[in-house]
Amino acid sequence: MVDTLFIQFINERISPRYSSYCLGNGFSDTWKFCKNLGDFYWATAPKHTELKQMNDFPIAEDLPISSGNIYVSCFNVVNLFLVYQWAIRYPKIKIVAGGPAVGSILYNQKQIPPNLQITDQSVEEYFRIPNLTQEWGLELPNTLKENDQVMFSYSTNNTCYNKTCIFCSHDWSYKKRIKNNLKYEFDGLFPNNKIVFFPCPSSTQNFLLNEFPNFPTTDDYYVLLFIRPDQIINNILPEVLNKRKEKNNKPKLILALGIDFLSERMLKYIRKNHTIQDAKNTLHIISKYKVDCLVTTIVGWPNLIEEDLYQVEEFLKMPEIKNAQWFLNQLQAKVNTYIYDHEKNLFKGKPHNIGPFCVGFDLELTKKQRQLNDQVRQLFRTYIPPDILVDRYNKATEQYYNY
Repeated sequence: MVDTLFIQFINERISPRYSSYCLGNGFSDTWKFCKNLGDFYWATAPKHTELKQMNDFPIAEDLPISSGNIYVSCFNVVNLFLVYQWAIRYPKIKIVAGGPAVGSILYNQKQIPPNLQITDQSVEEYFRIPNLTQEWGLELPNTLKENDQVMFSYSTNNTCYNKTCIFCSHDWSYKKRIKNNLKYEFDGLFPNNKIVFFPCPSSTQNFLLNEFPNFPTTDDYYVLLFIRPDQIINNILPEVLNKRKEKNNKPKLILALGIDFLSERMLKYIRKNHTIQDAKNTLHIISKYKVDCLVTTIVGWPNLIEEDLYQVEEFLKMPEIKNAQWFLNQLQAKVNTYIYDHEKNLFKGKPHNIGPFCVGFDLELTKKQRQLNDQVRQLFRTYIPPDILVDRYNKATEQYYNY
């Protein structure tokens, strides 16, 4: 065993339609470069269903080395907490941790073990090589079985063209990385079930019209894209899906939408820059072309009114809602968001820490606001069948597990 490891995390994600093993393949963009320096190692992160309450901190697995160097790609703060445990357990290992998790935490450097360096640099910046110029690659964990479905990311553009949502940290803390001249290196990789996730929070008009039609049309993978349910996308989405239809509906496609609340007043408040009618139009187009769809929305707001509930119910009466899988998330004031930095008069709560890392604070609602939010949640449970609704709320413990 070499004394240098590049560690990525694998976790099993359970959902009604797309249960898969998620690969946090943060070193894929520099795969060959890293392989020349050491070995890749897959570490196991807990299932989302195992984190029913955030006090259920996971215990990091043992590493195959006890001294040397490791570089770790951390997608979320749970990954980073596992790295923190390794730093304590293995004082003779020098650890460098980076990835998206770093932009969503605050911490006191005095609480971090001296052998752990947390960096917001990309791999290329850290090793002083040009960004997104290296050979892309990926090796499957040897723990996977032949028919297991895997999901992994393929970097293109991680920026959002809206940039105004008050609960979101995109373009506040994320390093902008834009990749041109795509080579689709994932084509033919693992010729079984796979979902190729493009980690861009809002696919652009240019990407959908000019890049997506060039994707490989093989039948062994899904493409997962985030789109905004706005007029810009609605104007071009039929053209994009018609071109795909001409290719026998290849590649297989999953479109993810962040509608986030189903009333006009709240959409304006949270600066979504789309309307309820825009969102309805997007769902109608997706349903017409029979494309798989994921929708996220949020409860836990401290400023709902009765009129919001009426509009939520009217929206949920749409027949198209049953063609999507819905995720009902709980609002949290996360680090590096407008809510966390500027709205503390309205959004109040206790700091939420995972080990030494502050991820924001959990919102404390008045009795009236709790009742209104519970009514919104009940509307979702009434109108959306349980086999297509993922409600990230654990009633037994009164805890939410979005992190």
